[in-house]
Amino acid sequence: MMKHTLLKRTLLQTACLTMMVGGVAETALAIDEVIVTTRKRAENLQDVPVAVAAFSAETLDRQGLRDTKEILKLVPGVQFDNAFSPNDTRITIRGINNSRGRASTAILIDGIDTSGESVTVGGGSSLLNTRLLDLERVEVIKGPQSALYGRNAFAGAINYITKKPSMDGLEGNVSVDLAEHGIYEVRGAITGPVVEDKFALRLNAATYSNDGYYTNPVTGEDLNDSESHGVRLAAMFTPNDDVEINAAVSYSEEKAGQRAEETYEANTFYLESVALPAGTLPEFSSFGNQDYGQFTGTIDDADESAVALSPSRRTGGPFEGSSDDTLRASLIIDWDLGPVALKSTTGYLSHDFSVSQDSDFADGVGTFVGLFGIGFGVESDYSTQTETEYWSQEVTLSSTDWERGNWILGVSGFWEDTDNVDNSLSWYGDPAFEGSLLGGVLCGMFSCSFDAAAAAGMTPKLTERTTTSWSIFGLVGFDITDALRLTAEARYVHDEIEVTTNTAINRVAQSLLNSDIATTNLLPGESLPVSDTVTSDTINPRVALDYRVNDDVLIYASVAKGTKPAGFGTAQFSRPSDVRMKEEELWAYEVGAKTTWLDGTLQANLAAFYNVYTDRQISISIISTGGFPAAGVTNAGEAETMGAELDLLWQPMDNLQLGLGYAYVDAEFTDFDFAEIRGGTPTAKDQAHCGNVEGNCNGAEIGGVAEHALTLSGLYTHPIGNSDAELFIAANSQYRSERPLRNAVNTPYLDEKWNLDLQLGVQSDDWSLALYANNVLDDETPSWGQFVSDIHNGNYGGAMGGEPRDDAVYAFLPTPRVIGVRANIKFGQ
Repeated sequence: MMKHTLLKRTLLQTACLTMMVGGVAETALAIDEVIVTTRKRAENLQDVPVAVAAFSAETLDRQGLRDTKEILKLVPGVQFDNAFSPNDTRITIRGINNSRGRASTAILIDGIDTSGESVTVGGGSSLLNTRLLDLERVEVIKGPQSALYGRNAFAGAINYITKKPSMDGLEGNVSVDLAEHGIYEVRGAITGPVVEDKFALRLNAATYSNDGYYTNPVTGEDLNDSESHGVRLAAMFTPNDDVEINAAVSYSEEKAGQRAEETYEANTFYLESVALPAGTLPEFSSFGNQDYGQFTGTIDDADESAVALSPSRRTGGPFEGSSDDTLRASLIIDWDLGPVALKSTTGYLSHDFSVSQDSDFADGVGTFVGLFGIGFGVESDYSTQTETEYWSQEVTLSSTDWERGNWILGVSGFWEDTDNVDNSLSWYGDPAFEGSLLGGVLCGMFSCSFDAAAAAGMTPKLTERTTTSWSIFGLVGFDITDALRLTAEARYVHDEIEVTTNTAINRVAQSLLNSDIATTNLLPGESLPVSDTVTSDTINPRVALDYRVNDDVLIYASVAKGTKPAGFGTAQFSRPSDVRMKEEELWAYEVGAKTTWLDGTLQANLAAFYNVYTDRQISISIISTGGFPAAGVTNAGEAETMGAELDLLWQPMDNLQLGLGYAYVDAEFTDFDFAEIRGGTPTAKDQAHCGNVEGNCNGAEIGGVAEHALTLSGLYTHPIGNSDAELFIAANSQYRSERPLRNAVNTPYLDEKWNLDLQLGVQSDDWSLALYANNVLDDETPSWGQFVSDIHNGNYGGAMGGEPRDDAVYAFLPTPRVIGVRANIKFGQ
């Protein structure tokens, strides 16, 4: 109740503050106007009653912002995390993120949703090579945007707007980036008319490589290395003044090595919900009393010497890492029909992704063999291949000259087919163990290596997922008065997802069981392959009211509903019906203001929000239909996120611009009871995570969310003589407070983190040269950490062993300080 009262007070104070702001006329020193298309039409950023962060092509190029992670670090309250593998990405906006199911944030290119969903890990996907894109700007939109952007815009949307071909004459640019760690990037673009005023082309290409930031002490291999290459051709055709057709096709290849990580093993052991005294050793006896152990505490730095990734059991050498091949095409038709405009947007994508890496992040046998209460260590290789193909189509009809406002009507469809081959297997220890007496006995019974598994007739786990989605949406903005506008929008969405698998054994059991008994997890009457289908039908409305107090003050309030579709948790699953999950639902309330002060030289934008978040899709351990432990999913009861944001942009003089952004987010579960979730008694893990014997995690923080986030920026320029060149100095700094790593009361944390990036250079209208340093302070706080079962060194507790296995934290080492030089030259118009 106190939090709700505080929120209401914050919202009221925000509204009252903005009502008192006095408007003043702009001067020649005013901040440049920023045009965005957040509401599917061109508008001044300060006129849009939505919290939006926009980055121009100039800003992106000067700071070398090429990927989603680098861009989002400049937006307080938004975090980008890459977890288990390159296709396991998570974006958090205002405390809303995903641990299972489709991404909570829509990632779009020119309005076409390119978000994907992994099969073998819970999280997002790798379906975006932004290094290839020739960008005009990037817009980061906070809060549910389901009505305009569809099924994935649950927490918000990120829209990459590419540059169009030019009809004005031949022009282009080339840029080169050289830095430590073998980093190089070459980018180029050329554009111009082919038929004057009718047809123009734009070709851009990019290549990037780095040798890696760390070394694996076990194998000597480079870690965090990557390379990407791609080309994109765009065409614009204007047969007359009323029609514009834009088409584009691109192809990219990207490879990445394994990432460096440090494992933090269990240091606290529990008897049910009670932590045992510090220093208690793991219990190995048949009737021991440690039910569960986990790592607790705050991780404040990472050590390269602690990295210990094993070699591949397939080759004996380093793992291959990941490979990403993407073919993308789009066709956008804009037709001005006088009082209305017709727009057709077609998207196509073909994506092949493979990854081979050490999945237990450790080397050696680990905990010894599991008999009579003694845990066993499982060395594991993670190896999967995924092929995805989708089509999307959207058609909208919008007003162009309605005097009292604007409206949009639209229909869209999405068709996706994903096929995954999972060759991941685990086995007891290394070849030395397989050749031992005990290993010989066990490996005769089970599968200790890929070769042994193949000889035993085990087949890879095949998963097919087919997604069909269509929706109808609309928006009406009505000017009640000259100053007061009401905007109402809504989208009806129908989703159908079907999952089929060739074996009902989950990945963990697959390392122990021969495929001949794959039917153990099937129900009577079922046969392989086994399928299941879920459907979702939802309506997502949004209503906003904005009031123009004067030319310099806009205040607004909105309420919106977002839903994330139902589906399946296909990470390590057995039968699809064992891992069904319902759709998530979010109701979001927001008030805010966009204001201009000091003769147009200061922009101050404020927002306060309150979100009620139900049926969150989370991962839990389950017992499969056949009685085997497996990774599962469920829907947690309810969570709330609330907070406030402040964005300041000040230009005190013509050659100096300063920025400040701050976000406060309070995110916690209000209904999270494992006894309810499991329909009975919580497990020992549930009890330890919640800190009580009931397994009630009410009050637990939402994993991955920082309570405080701050960004500071500055840009200073100074003319050089009488030339058109100028010196520039740019600085960007980001701070985030500590973050919990798990949706639990008892959770480890990542320590607070500061980052500072600097650029010093010379620029003109036609060229630029800059020296830059990223992570100037060489901060070693891990970029992210994953809280998972310790399948290598975890111990079993309790009589006769068995679940639960201890949990550990895999902390991923951050990018160290990088110093480099960046040059760019433009030619033509």
